[in-house]
Amino acid sequence: MNYTDIGYLRKFTFAPRSLFYLVGPKEIGIYKHGISQNPKISDTAGTLFSVCIISEIIYLTFIKKQRVQFSDLICSVTQGLFMLMVRFSGLTDLIKTPYYYVYEHHRIIDLESYKLSGVPFFETWTGWLLVLLCVDLSYYFYHRFCHEVKFLWAFHQTHHSSQHYNLSTALRQSAGNNIFCPNWAWDCVFAMAGIPPVQLLIHYDLNLIYQFWIHTEIINRLPFGLEYVFNTPSHHRVHHGRNAFCIDKNYAGVLIIWDRLFGTFQSEFEGEEKQDIAYGLVDNIQFFSPLRVQYHKLCAIFRQSYSSMNYSKTKLFFYGPGYTGAKDCPRLGDTAGIPEPEKPVRFYVSEEFENSWMLVVYAFLSELTLFSISEKAMAMHPALAWRVVYILFFIVNMESYSKVMETGRLDTGRQVGVNLLLIGFYYVFFGEFIPEFYVLMGLASLALAANFGKTQKNQKNQKKIRKPSSSSVKNR
Repeated sequence: MNYTDIGYLRKFTFAPRSLFYLVGPKEIGIYKHGISQNPKISDTAGTLFSVCIISEIIYLTFIKKQRVQFSDLICSVTQGLFMLMVRFSGLTDLIKTPYYYVYEHHRIIDLESYKLSGVPFFETWTGWLLVLLCVDLSYYFYHRFCHEVKFLWAFHQTHHSSQHYNLSTALRQSAGNNIFCPNWAWDCVFAMAGIPPVQLLIHYDLNLIYQFWIHTEIINRLPFGLEYVFNTPSHHRVHHGRNAFCIDKNYAGVLIIWDRLFGTFQSEFEGEEKQDIAYGLVDNIQFFSPLRVQYHKLCAIFRQSYSSMNYSKTKLFFYGPGYTGAKDCPRLGDTAGIPEPEKPVRFYVSEEFENSWMLVVYAFLSELTLFSISEKAMAMHPALAWRVVYILFFIVNMESYSKVMETGRLDTGRQVGVNLLLIGFYYVFFGEFIPEFYVLMGLASLALAANFGKTQKNQKNQKKIRKPSSSSVKNR
């Protein structure tokens, strides 16, 4: 194999280059109708994200000497897997049906058959950059609406619910955003303009992948004027802040020029001094339950709508998240009323969970194993009804693991019973042992070991309490 061959180098570097949108118009695989992910991108993204997250954990732990909160990290990964489960179910493909229909029957321009200097238009850099700009501009407005419309914010807030800002935060995605808040209006405009599905979906994926690496505090500011054009970790840190100056700022996906043009840009620096930013929601969550993290804001809106009789219920859904209903309240709410973050910042964390490596390993491996099994089951039964059942099955089980992260206590009998029940159920389902079964058996053993170790520790503590001191023996 010639390692200096340009074709080999392109293939070898495709994954890291896609992270920065540095791929060309002829490097991407083909989309098919009804498949929402490009095989070439989806096959590399998961591995790339995992390597980057692990590398960041090692750097923060051993170089920066910072503590990584694993309960928050596992919660973020859970939300990402939840989103993927919904995506694999095919529900998001149903939402794209209007786009496919408009493109097939009502497109005004046939750009796909147009050639530029004898080359198909979308195989040229001109066509590639055109779609990049269209997708990024539509993402800016879509993202802005998700922050300025309370109903949309009820889904999008999942991504902002972490009090930490690291690469795992990028995985904390809303499972309902692409279903209940689709970017269908822009998509239909693009369809009428003649942008084919293959191009649009490629750039949606690349736009999302680009935003992964900007979720970090390790990178400060980029050189060579890149901060003026591109969305960077510095800009996106402001977007995730809950300080008053951070609210409703920096909506960009790839290009920060949209924020500069439409007046929503905010720098992380005041002059040359970097401002302190506290991350999360204005009212931070105090739980790790996957369903509550996803839908607690939506439930709050409906409760408020049900109990409110003094003003229009429509405004509760379509005005901003900070709208209170008062006569003098602006549509987006009054940012002057947002409290400044407490100092030092208080984090929601279970010290018992964080201090037990067995519990951390148990919770993390459990969710990855359940996701792998559910994904295989959905592939065997592609019917939508079955896929929804597997999503619910995954979430119900993850709810039990979230209790472990919140309390730092493991109900050993229950968890061992659940793992053995899973093995028996899926053995009947698959008709054979799959590798995940051995992981489940190992997790059951780990649960027993964790319980045994805790019992031994408690017994030692009790002996220390009961053992009289030497001074009390002398006094007797």
